[in-house]
Amino acid sequence: MSNAVFGQGTLVKRGDGAGSEVFTTIAEVGTITGPSQRSEFIDVTSQDSVSGYREFVSGLIDPGEITFTANYIPANATHKNVLADFKAKTKHNWKIIFPTSPSTEWAFACTPTAAELTAPVDGQLQLNVTLKVSGAVTYPT
Repeated sequence: MSNAVFGQGTLVKRGDGAGSEVFTTIAEVGTITGPSQRSEFIDVTSQDSVSGYREFVSGLIDPGEITFTANYIPANATHKNVLADFKAKTKHNWKIIFPTSPSTEWAFACTPTAAELTAPVDGQLQLNVTLKVSGAVTYPT
């Protein structure tokens, strides 16, 4: 039997930056992707390398990006905050909270790097957001 977890109910929350930081759920988020973390590798191949193969060592980790799509509501405060952060290039603490029992969360600092509106003829307005993570992603191990 699988222990898979149903994704519905996952939340994206933005911190307010205050001393006792409060996190507010971004309204009507649909699909969430990321963070797309990647480890960089450094080519250390030398004349002493064996058998004509390149050699690599681990370098820095790029914490990547997080993307999410929300049903765009122009008057919604959480959507206005994301757009204001994008315009001002403001970094905040964020969390993704998964619908597990007990709840599991991933925490990170990031800045919006893209905010795209989609207005299809036959569907709802959507706000597509990309967040660039800065520093380590904190998650349970």
